[in-house]
Amino acid sequence: MILQRNRFSQLAFVVMVNVFLFGVTPFLNCGGPSPQEQTTQDASTTTDSGTGQVTPEPSKGPEPESADWPKPNTPYENPKGSVPSNSFDAKAQGFSVESSAEEKQICVVLDAPTTEDQLLHRFEPIEVNKGVVQRVILSIDDGDKKDKDAWDCSADDPSKEKLTPLFVWVPGATAFQFPDKAGVLLPKGKRLRLTFLVRNDSGSAVELKSGIKVFPIATGGKAYKLWSNPVSDISIQPGVPQRLSSLCVFKQPATLLAGLPMMGKLGTQFISEIVRQDGSREELMYVDVWSPDKYLKMFSFPFAAKVGDTLSTACAWNNKGDKEVKQGWRSSDEQCDLMVYIDAQTTVTKDLCSNDPTKPTYKPPSINFKPGKCASKDGLTTAKDIPLKAGLGSELDVDFGFKGGEWIEANWELQGGEVIFKSALIGTLMRTEFTTAAGQIRTGPTFYIDFVIQAVINLGDRTVEYPFPISANGVFKAGAKAGEFSVDVKCGDFDHKNFTYEIDGDTLQIGGVIKAQTQAGPIDYSLKLKFVKK
Repeated sequence: MILQRNRFSQLAFVVMVNVFLFGVTPFLNCGGPSPQEQTTQDASTTTDSGTGQVTPEPSKGPEPESADWPKPNTPYENPKGSVPSNSFDAKAQGFSVESSAEEKQICVVLDAPTTEDQLLHRFEPIEVNKGVVQRVILSIDDGDKKDKDAWDCSADDPSKEKLTPLFVWVPGATAFQFPDKAGVLLPKGKRLRLTFLVRNDSGSAVELKSGIKVFPIATGGKAYKLWSNPVSDISIQPGVPQRLSSLCVFKQPATLLAGLPMMGKLGTQFISEIVRQDGSREELMYVDVWSPDKYLKMFSFPFAAKVGDTLSTACAWNNKGDKEVKQGWRSSDEQCDLMVYIDAQTTVTKDLCSNDPTKPTYKPPSINFKPGKCASKDGLTTAKDIPLKAGLGSELDVDFGFKGGEWIEANWELQGGEVIFKSALIGTLMRTEFTTAAGQIRTGPTFYIDFVIQAVINLGDRTVEYPFPISANGVFKAGAKAGEFSVDVKCGDFDHKNFTYEIDGDTLQIGGVIKAQTQAGPIDYSLKLKFVKK
């Protein structure tokens, strides 16, 4: 990073980097329209009478169009329909949680009361121990635990456990139900494990009676799995803001349904998105002010991922304490994960994704130029995207040798050119090779300038396109020397200097310096643009 000399520039740089890092709403506005853009018991039961083999069908329906995808942070809503009449309770009974300021994990293994393969269609929390139970995880247990008594599993090594998570509940969350005839698969003969995160600071022991009410249905519908690709080796040093991310390049097609973002109390920002092979992005979660109380719940992610698409999840923390904070299960520890119900077209395994850091080929999106508010009514209605040669400089030299010529009345479309930015901030972040522009000029007694420069800025694995729109008009004023001119602006914002032009037949060249006001301070850039008569 390049340090600025004044305090305002330092603050502007921090603000701008922060928004580029996690933001999706463009904040540079250079005139014209705004830019676009986680004791012993058995389970009591009544069972469903359905039968059938486990043959989950892959999703064969059409992929949702991007216009149908929800905005980031859309809460999941249970589908309308009846709740299955059959259910069983998976809960803990008879375990005494002693009073302590420390958190513990309590585990219990249950015999699932099913005699055949079933889909678990709905989950409801059994909140008996409010204020004590901080989290409940329901899993299939393929381990060799023989007894079913609850035990303190705080010291158990999770890497040695053979668990398949089915559902996660946190305080404040409500029931979760899959779409019609869908659920997570519970094969017959499997045992269930409940893992409780508890903290009892009431001053007296309490009996643990919480759990999950489970509603099974017959197999034959769509089978989901609760899947994640967490950030590992989290270590957050005191006094240093930190950001980590995980990438999953899908090795098989998959459909996402819903998920739970997981991050602790030190978290500041959370973002998870699917990066398509063409470089476009579909955001699942974008949280610029993280709060566990607000975001630890299920959100809707009806996205289809193809082979080669990437799921990117990033977290930011700010440790204001004086001790290092590491990854763990306690609420004082930290996590960075998006637990997602996913339907893969083949079996979901640990090989669902590759962590191949190869990035997809980036292609700048189209500017989709439309006339601005100050454009000529007799001008062009569209203009094609043009690559610009872009660079960075400490000085903006605009001695292009333009010789002027007869200033005729005509419409001109952008055909090429170059732009030089004078900005330490842009210089730190900008990918100059992806700069494009589109637009037009109308010459005559009234001068109309109407175009958009689209810059591309990279920071980490984030790529942000930023348009610099100019739409203005005013009275043309010739200068003292050949080619010099200025504009007495009547509409829009056109803060310009040292502008010159040259007209030669059907070609117009124009150049000068533009000063753009942004929320992070002024940015100056010089233009040398070529237009052709239309």
